Amino acid sequence: MENNNNNNNNNNNNNNQDDNGIKRKRILLTTDLHLGYDHLKELSNVVYKNAQRFDMVICTGDIANFDPEEAGDVEKVAACEGEMSHALSYLENIDKHLYYLPGNHDAKTTLSKDDKPRLTTYSTNLHRECIRLEDDLVVMGLGGSVPGYREGEQKWVGYPYTNEDDLNRDLQETYETAKNTVVSGGDNKTLIRDGDSIILLTHVGPHHSSTTVDQFDITVAPLYSGSKSISQFIIDHNEDIFLNIHGHTHAAVGMTTTGNTTIINPGPLKFKCYGILEIEKHFSQKWKVTSMQFKRL
Repeated sequence: MENNNNNNNNNNNNNNQDDNGIKRKRILLTTDLHLGYDHLKELSNVVYKNAQRFDMVICTGDIANFDPEEAGDVEKVAACEGEMSHALSYLENIDKHLYYLPGNHDAKTTLSKDDKPRLTTYSTNLHRECIRLEDDLVVMGLGGSVPGYREGEQKWVGYPYTNEDDLNRDLQETYETAKNTVVSGGDNKTLIRDGDSIILLTHVGPHHSSTTVDQFDITVAPLYSGSKSISQFIIDHNEDIFLNIHGHTHAAVGMTTTGNTTIINPGPLKFKCYGILEIEKHFSQKWKVTSMQFKRL
């Protein structure tokens, strides 16, 4: 693989404050790769040729193209892990600060709570995890999907979540664990604190959002692929969750808002879509989205 833009790997995510005290982050967004290695190579080349620099890379799932019905086949799961590793290595080569989620077409081992396989040297699987990026900025993740419906009839299979209750349980547990887990350092501070700005990464998006409504064919009724639990979670924590980034719904690329929350579906890299996002924070204010570019290779 080409060694494109490896100097980005020396970026320090904390050294992004200007002389006026304004913090900024520039983020490369990808989702739904579905083993599109040629597009990954092309994306790497575009970043390299344009000398683009990012503070991190985010990928919100469906890195591979695994059939959930084969989740019990150990050899096929292992092969899928290898495919995911190969794909993620391209993104990691753009910037080592790579945060990803497994989607419903990724290896089931990457969707476990504990003992997730490490697929590359630097990448972080954020499924059912929460990490701190800045003193007042955290990112929380949940991978997988729920079923999708058209006119009340199930059309898309959900994996690993066959119903909203199971997804909601994991979503709430991830948040509550972060709110009550004291991080190391001796300051008795929890992972999510009052006043934090939260980036919520999910593979499937919120049910109420236009970014989860699939209507590729306008001659048929729309397919609703989003999660009602994620919708309610965003509403319940609207003062803190300023950003939700998701994928899953290929034909619903775009950006919308729910209260204080910006919701973004950058579009599938499988179809040459990606995004460049900029967020910033002014002094005592909370983090906010300042720019979102929807790009095509």
